[in-house]
Amino acid sequence: MAPAADKDCPPHSASQFHAHFATNSSTAAYAAAASPVAPPLHPPASQQFAKSLFDSLVRGTHLSNELPSTEAHEYARTYPHFSSSMGGISQQLTDMMASMISNQHNPAAAATFSSLDDVSDKFDSMVDLSDKLLERVDAELDTARGLSHVRGDARLLSHCAAAPAASAGMPLPFGRPLPAGAAALHTPTRPPNAAVMPTSAHSAGSASRPQLRWKEEIDNSDRAFVPKLRAKPNALVPLQLVLQPRAALTTASGLAPPLEAYANPYEHEICAFKPSEAQLSAPVEVALFSPVHLSQCIWIDSEAGLSTLRQRLASVSEIGIDLEQHSYRSYRGFVCLMQISTREEDYLIDAVELRHSLHLLNEPLTNPAITKVMHGADADVLWLQRDFGLYVVGLFDTAQAAAVLELQSYSLAHLLKAYCGVTPNKTYQLADWRIRPLTEEMITYVRENSHYLLYLCDRMKQELGPQRCAHVWQRSTELCKQAYTITPFDADAHLTLVRRQKDHLTPQQLAVHRALFAWRDDVAREEDESQSYVLPNQLLQQLAKAMPRSVEQLQMIPLTPLLSKHSAAIIAAVSAAASAAEAPASASGSSATTAPSTTLLPQPAGGCAPILTGASCLEGRPLQAGIPAAAAPLFPPSASWPLPVHPMQPALQPLGAAQPLQLRTSQQL
Repeated sequence: MAPAADKDCPPHSASQFHAHFATNSSTAAYAAAASPVAPPLHPPASQQFAKSLFDSLVRGTHLSNELPSTEAHEYARTYPHFSSSMGGISQQLTDMMASMISNQHNPAAAATFSSLDDVSDKFDSMVDLSDKLLERVDAELDTARGLSHVRGDARLLSHCAAAPAASAGMPLPFGRPLPAGAAALHTPTRPPNAAVMPTSAHSAGSASRPQLRWKEEIDNSDRAFVPKLRAKPNALVPLQLVLQPRAALTTASGLAPPLEAYANPYEHEICAFKPSEAQLSAPVEVALFSPVHLSQCIWIDSEAGLSTLRQRLASVSEIGIDLEQHSYRSYRGFVCLMQISTREEDYLIDAVELRHSLHLLNEPLTNPAITKVMHGADADVLWLQRDFGLYVVGLFDTAQAAAVLELQSYSLAHLLKAYCGVTPNKTYQLADWRIRPLTEEMITYVRENSHYLLYLCDRMKQELGPQRCAHVWQRSTELCKQAYTITPFDADAHLTLVRRQKDHLTPQQLAVHRALFAWRDDVAREEDESQSYVLPNQLLQQLAKAMPRSVEQLQMIPLTPLLSKHSAAIIAAVSAAASAAEAPASASGSSATTAPSTTLLPQPAGGCAPILTGASCLEGRPLQAGIPAAAAPLFPPSASWPLPVHPMQPALQPLGAAQPLQLRTSQQL
């Protein structure tokens, strides 16, 4: 901090930050690494570089936080030294970021970045570049895992999942008991003569794409989901599949027609469930939970172990359940891990390895005499149906209990801290649960999600009392009634993203946004990737604004490797949508005798109607006469006027309740 007596420096000047930025060796190393001629870094050097860079960034962040902001910043700018220092730092940062962009084989984009005046535009450019680099890292890691997959033995994953070491607790005749703290998963063993798993990779190459090993074919279409139920244990009525009426279904925007869907096969049993007196009342004395590190943890990755677990669960009256899903590298997502806790043990079930066998657990899960305690089961009950054909009867949801108790927060983290004095580590909330073997930290995290649920249930029942406890059971039962259905692709849902971005788009840009939104969904289905992986929302918005119609224009925008592979398709989609959006404008500017043009955009996935644009497809037709929803969205009767105008349709005007609503060209209006 500069001395207060210095008239050229404000009380909080940039001199320290400037000196650190200009002289720090890590910053210099970073700039050198950004250069195309930088020498390659070998593992020891790269580790040292990463540590040095991180320390430098932490120091720089601390110093930047000391800089004045808002009104204090305006005052500080009146000091010449502060102003000149900040100007120098800004230029250095701009040059460094431009160098990073240029190093990605895109000099034109670097020049564009340097010419940007708006700081927010520069920030968006760096966010896009960061996304691209992270995607590249992910792709390289996938490649590395594939190269490390020696001998192609996928079963090696299960052997590496845990060591058959002696457990600190009571040994069980199935599964793989783990020592206290689940350390066995941190130091896995391997069977004799098996290929050694490289320590630098957490899993074999197939673990990064486990869906490639599934027995069933991946179906990402919009066909109705057929329940996977093979048998119906604990049934009150025989198994039958019933289609729901379309009127009970909806889509994202409410405009596209919903698909048919099957009802919950256990709906009758769920509706018939009534909690017993024991389930409604709290225990006289609540038994304190055992610490996680002193409890036994059992890893289940074989069908034999799963069958024995099913028999084990039949002997208890309550279990805690939680799931871990992966959704980034899959179109619909899939469950990777299932945790089941009793009063004595925690069971970790490899849902990737046992995907085709987990239906065996329907017997305990649909047994109304066994209380299933879950937290926030809204999505979990649907994931169980989608992946394994599992259904739940007799659910007590602690999130619903928190809502009935009107607690300060309904999150599991809040409940664990309030009732158990446990602060969970949120670092692993977004972990990649496909990885095998799991680390000790990951094991601790997933165990905490189910280990304390039974204790939470007891404590919350005490506070609820019988009447409010019955209300929690009722609310939890409503969650179990849900049936997993396929949400059809709705091209008009792209407007939700546009509104969320709070960024004005011209009608032409909006048409491009819609076309890329549909194209992204097509590619995600084909590649079995998430839409966010194929084309992040921020990058979708940027492409819609830029409307690149050539390779040179597209290269101005940082792209992921997957998008670079589809660059020709992107340019084609952008060009078609932009040209189609130009047609109405050119038609309105021509003479009245000129026939308005009509253009057909590429048909989106999921069987949606073709996108007709231009005045001729709308002129003089009543709204209820079957105009494609993509071209003329329908609005509910309660919608207030003036209605939002879609860029591909002329203005809408109310013509009176007794008259059919007409769509007319701008010339007629």
